[in-house]
Amino acid sequence: MKILCIIQCSNLGGMEKVTLESLSILDIHGHEISIFSLHPVGELKSLAYAWGFHLTGTSRYRLAGIGNLVEIVKEIRRFKPDRLWLVGHNFGSLLTAKLSGRPAYLSIHYHHSERPLWFWRFFYGMARHCVRRIHFVSRYIFEEVQSLFPDKTQTICFPNVFPTPPALLPKEQARAQLNIPINAFVVGNAGWLIPRKAFDVFLETAALVIKQIPEAFFVIAGDGEERIVLESLADQLGIRNSVLFLGWQKNLMPFYSSVDVILFNSHFDCFPTTPLEAMARNIPVVSSLANGGLKEAIRHGQDGFLIDQHDTEALAAEVVHLYKDEDYRNKIASHGRQRILDIGSPEKHLKYLNEFLELA
Repeated sequence: MKILCIIQCSNLGGMEKVTLESLSILDIHGHEISIFSLHPVGELKSLAYAWGFHLTGTSRYRLAGIGNLVEIVKEIRRFKPDRLWLVGHNFGSLLTAKLSGRPAYLSIHYHHSERPLWFWRFFYGMARHCVRRIHFVSRYIFEEVQSLFPDKTQTICFPNVFPTPPALLPKEQARAQLNIPINAFVVGNAGWLIPRKAFDVFLETAALVIKQIPEAFFVIAGDGEERIVLESLADQLGIRNSVLFLGWQKNLMPFYSSVDVILFNSHFDCFPTTPLEAMARNIPVVSSLANGGLKEAIRHGQDGFLIDQHDTEALAAEVVHLYKDEDYRNKIASHGRQRILDIGSPEKHLKYLNEFLELA
């Protein structure tokens, strides 16, 4: 079948990358794929083109996508898809799907707390009439709005896909590439440098760890509006020489190959990519997530460390524990890898996609 994926934007964010992974599975199994971004084409284009996908986008995002109706319609007429897969909460794509008359399906990767309930009542009230099925990537975010769905058969929950990743680079090579001290104990995190991602918690925890492990080194891969604020905080905490801000990385392989532990913190994330990608790469994860679905993947104390409050002392104590006890570190890493490769296996994901998009 021909599947047109209309995605909110095409940056190198978690939602975009896992959507590309899902599309690659469909491509492998004989479906023809095209991608249309509601924002101008971003850095995802290099990955999309490498996988042989056609990716185009709007000239400018307008009025929650409603101002892009003509551009979306043109793409539908060009590609003539059998299925429309809408990724992200967007009014323009919903309206276009309804007007096109083609079978449409919606995936939600977003935590609902940033907008009032009336907004979601309106959005899902509209979505129920525009798409055949609505997919939530974690039960956590579905439970936030499940009362808005009288017909539960229209909804489905299944996690992102996390295929077995390629082998990591030799650690010395990766660290040399990123100018990271070769013999340091390296703790990292990756993502948007925005307030909800709580990189201030990461730095405050780093300061506590460095008091006990002076040779510890902290790496942040990503960029955003908070970068200057975070660099200033690192100065205030007296740890600036032990923190490296890498900026955006088109290829995270050197980053993951360099770190010994991932320290992930967020105020809300429905199913965050960074800790799960780390688990798939045999890297232990220490995390605090105030609101989100990470507990659906990490069983605290078994597959990783996960708490629902930003307790920097508890986070630091776990990082130090992993540093001091190599056997414990290896056990947590091994359990985490097995866990994520199980729940996010391509085989399971294909079955979910066939059910969701009614391809079987």
